[in-house]
Amino acid sequence: TTTHTLTGTLGAGDWYVEPVQVALTPQDDGCGVTRTQYRLNWGAWQPGRTFTVVAEGNNLVEYRSQDCMGQWETIRQVYVKVDTQPPQASILSPQQHSSAPIFTLTWGGVDPDPGSGIATYDVQYRDGQTGTWTPFRTAASDTSGTFAGQRGHTYCFRVRAWDQAGNQGQFPPGSDSCVLVDP
Repeated sequence: TTTHTLTGTLGAGDWYVEPVQVALTPQDDGCGVTRTQYRLNWGAWQPGRTFTVVAEGNNLVEYRSQDCMGQWETIRQVYVKVDTQPPQASILSPQQHSSAPIFTLTWGGVDPDPGSGIATYDVQYRDGQTGTWTPFRTAASDTSGTFAGQRGHTYCFRVRAWDQAGNQGQFPPGSDSCVLVDP
């Protein structure tokens, strides 16, 4: 019987946020093990007992060992989910102008394929180009919210996303979008 050990930084939801080291440990109480093989995502069988899974996404690892009599054990498998890339997010609307001080702000994002997917967003705003960033939404799963400002003010917004693996995108150094509310 062959067992596996996975080593790497585990994020959220059983996703690894770095490449994963796999160690296979075969054991045969009879005449002993002569060889061990593995394959990734239905690829060709490779000899070996240690290897690294670097491919992003949900990877199928299959492995087996053979004893000295030439008998293969039943193929064993484990899925190894790897997502090392942070998601990207941006403000979608409104852009530049609003005729009313109360308006709907929308945002969205993508997690590079084949990532774990967007989990939540953090949205901030500030009054003017140099105001202090203030939370508008924190750990929000929605992609829009009603913002209430004041006439004649310019509000700047920025957003970052977290993916299901726990990778955090970055806020842009400036603003994603600034909106002037009509006086």
